[in-house]
Amino acid sequence: MRRASALAALSVLILTLGLAAWAHPGGEDREPTPPELKYKVAASPSPLQAPGKGTVTLEIEVPTGFHIFSDDTLTLKMPALKGVTWGKPVVPEGKMVEERPILKGTVRVSVPVELAAGAASPLKGTIQVGWQACQDFGDKVCFLPLRDPVAMEVAVKAGPATQAAAPEQPVPEPQAAQPAPPEPAGEGVMPVPSKGQAMPAAPDEGYEARFKRAAKENVPLALLFAFLFGVLSSLTPCVYPVIPITVAYIGSRSEGKGRSAGFLLSLAFVGGLAIVYATLGAVSATAGQAFGSLTQTPWVGLPIAALFFFLSLSMFNLFEFKMPAAFTNRIERTKQKGKGHGFFGAFLIGALSGLVASPCIGPLVLAILVVVAATGSVALGFLYLFVYALGMGVLFIVIGTFAGALASLPKSGGWMDGVRILFGSLILGAAFYFAGLYLPKTTFLVVGLLGLWAVVLFLLFGVKRHFFSVPMRVAGIILCALAFVAILPALPSMAKAAEGGVAWQSSLDAGLAAAKAQGKPALVDMRADWCVACVELEKKTWPEPAVQKWLGTVVPVRLDMTKNTDADQAVMQRYNVRGLPTVLLISPEGDVLKGFVGFKSPEAVLAWAGAAEGATSR
Repeated sequence: MRRASALAALSVLILTLGLAAWAHPGGEDREPTPPELKYKVAASPSPLQAPGKGTVTLEIEVPTGFHIFSDDTLTLKMPALKGVTWGKPVVPEGKMVEERPILKGTVRVSVPVELAAGAASPLKGTIQVGWQACQDFGDKVCFLPLRDPVAMEVAVKAGPATQAAAPEQPVPEPQAAQPAPPEPAGEGVMPVPSKGQAMPAAPDEGYEARFKRAAKENVPLALLFAFLFGVLSSLTPCVYPVIPITVAYIGSRSEGKGRSAGFLLSLAFVGGLAIVYATLGAVSATAGQAFGSLTQTPWVGLPIAALFFFLSLSMFNLFEFKMPAAFTNRIERTKQKGKGHGFFGAFLIGALSGLVASPCIGPLVLAILVVVAATGSVALGFLYLFVYALGMGVLFIVIGTFAGALASLPKSGGWMDGVRILFGSLILGAAFYFAGLYLPKTTFLVVGLLGLWAVVLFLLFGVKRHFFSVPMRVAGIILCALAFVAILPALPSMAKAAEGGVAWQSSLDAGLAAAKAQGKPALVDMRADWCVACVELEKKTWPEPAVQKWLGTVVPVRLDMTKNTDADQAVMQRYNVRGLPTVLLISPEGDVLKGFVGFKSPEAVLAWAGAAEGATSR
C-alpha cells in the first residue's frame, strides 16, 4: 500500500513538473508570442440615459508575465454612432519603468460619453484597441504594436428631454466582450502595424524620450541652466540698458527707507516678472499634455527644427521678434498707472514687463517654451520659467538694493552683442539636433551644412543688418560651427555609424547576394529606434571584440524597421517576425538556419553562434 502511494505521489510530481515545463514560456527554442488580452465592457450608469452623460469602461486583462504600455501606444477608437459623442479616453498612468509607464494585471480605461435624445439604442459597435506589450520573463522582447477589435453592446434607456448629468455610480461588473470579427485587411496576416503607422518611442532611442530626457532626467542641472540663461538674458542689448530706468522707480519709492525697502521692492518687481513667465511655462506644459508629444513624428519635429533655425537668425538681428506696438503701448500705459502703489505697483510693473517680450529675449523664451511643452509636466514648466525669470532679475535686485552697484556696472556696448551671438549659436545647435533626429544621415549632413553656410554668409556679409563687429562675427562663425560639430555625437544616426569595425549591409537582397557569392551565412539583425532591447544589443553585444571577430565570418545585415514601410512589413511577414530585435542566421542558399528574439549578452550570442555553426556543419 505504501509502495503504491509512493508511486502515485511520484507520478503526480512527475506529471506536475512535466506540465510546468511544457507550460513555461521561457524556453530558448520557444518563439516569443504576444499575449492574448481579454476584454470586458461596462457602462455607468447602467443602462445609460438618453439624453444624458455617462461612462463606458473597457477592462483589459493582461496575462501574468507580460505588461503593456500606458503611453501613446494604448489607444481606443470608439465607433461612430448616431447621437453619441465620445470624450477622450482616460488611461491609467501606470508605473514608470525605464522612463516608460507600464500596466500589469487588470487595466480599466474609461471613456466619457454623452447621449442626445434619440441616440442609438443599444450602443452597439466595435472598439479598436491599439496596444504594445513586452514579456517580463526570459530574454527582453517587446512585440510590435497590435490592434484588437472588441465588440461593444451597451444598453440605453430613454429619459426626459432635459436629462441632467448622470451622478457617478459604481461601475457594475463588466460583461465579457466577444472579439469582433477581424477586419478584412487582417485576415490570414500576422498582426503588424498598418502602413505608415508611427512607431512608439522607447527610453533610449525614441524621439519623444530623447527630447523629454533633456528636460526631465536631471532637474537640478536643468534649473541651473535656466537660471544662468536668465542672467545672460539680462545682459542683452534690449534688457541691460533699461535696468537703470526701471530701478530708478524702485529707488524713488524706497528713498530714505533703507536697503531693506529697496530689496523688497526689487523682489516684488522680479516676483511679478517670474509669475508671468512661470505661468507661460505651465500653460505650455499643459498644451504639451493636451496635444501629445511635440516630437513624435517628423511632420511636427522638422517644423520645430525650422522654428529654432529662424529663432537663431532673430538672435543674430536678421529680424525682430516683438509684440505688436498697440499691445505694447497699452501695457506701458497700464504700467504708468501702477506707479506709486508701493509693493503692488512694483509687482504689477514686473508682471507687465514680462508680458512685453523684448526683441532680444523673445526668441529665447519661445525656444524654452517649446522644450517645456515637450515635458508635459506642469510643475516643471512652472518651475523652469520661474527660475529663468529669477536669473533675469538678479541684476534688478542687486541694483535696487545697493544703489552704489549701478555705478560699478559696465557701460552698454559691443560686449552685449556677444551674449546675443552665444544665445543664437545655442538655439542654432537645437535646430541641428531636431533636424538630425528625423532626417537620414546623408540628408541631415547636406541640410545642416547648407544651414550653417547660410548663417556664416549672413554673419560675414550682413553687417548692414546685424551691425556686429569683425571680432564678434568671427566668434559667431566659430560658435555656430562648434554647435554643429558638438551635436553630431548626440544624433542616433551618427552613433550607429560609429559602432564597431564591422560594415553592416543595409539591404536584405544585397546582403543575401553577398552571402551567396562569398559562401558565408548572412546574419540579419532586424531592429528599430523604439526598441529598447535593440539598442541594448547594439551597445553591449555587437561591439564586443569576440563578437566582432565572429561577425567577420558571416555577412552582417542590419534592417531598420523604425519607419515601418511597405518593404519593412513585407520582410517581417516573410520571416514571421513578432518582436524586435529578431536576429536570423540565413544560409548562402537563403534558408533560415536559426534565430533568436530579444537581447542576448555577448557570451550568449557566441554560444548561440557556436550551436548554429554546429547545426550547419551537420
